[in-house]
Amino acid sequence: VNKVDDNDKVVTGKAEANSTVTVNIGKKRIGYAKASSKGSFSVSIPVQKAGTTLNVTAKDSAGNVSKLTYITVVKADVTPPNKPAVNKVDDNDKVVTGKAEANSTVTVNIGKNRIGYAKANSKGLFSVSIPIQKKGTKLNVTAKDASNNVSKVTYVTVVKH
Repeated sequence: VNKVDDNDKVVTGKAEANSTVTVNIGKKRIGYAKASSKGSFSVSIPVQKAGTTLNVTAKDSAGNVSKLTYITVVKADVTPPNKPAVNKVDDNDKVVTGKAEANSTVTVNIGKNRIGYAKANSKGLFSVSIPIQKKGTKLNVTAKDASNNVSKVTYVTVVKH
């Protein structure tokens, strides 16, 4: 069973192919669904509070029920990353570099048009490939974390080299 947070409306994971996966709180069923032929499942549930313990079982076509898998609902990450620190960009540069939240996805846009993106490394360093831009072009750079929280925008104006 994959992680479940207090915003989730589905429980996902892998079980025996074509088995019926049931999600309970105690003995109360809150959702069930059939696993695919490859064993992946997605069970719709009502949103649960952080700290709630769910128990999940799979039942095969012969009626055999698996052992329980327990999973505790965690608090969702709703904190956006800090805005990225972006190094100077000149009209010869083919990359935008800087520092952002570790492992976040850094996106470089002109207006609403994305011109490049890359993942920051475990130290937060990033290098986004972009087409060469004219002096005076205003770039906007954001970082998005694994929970899809997006930072405030860092604006950078391309300078003459």
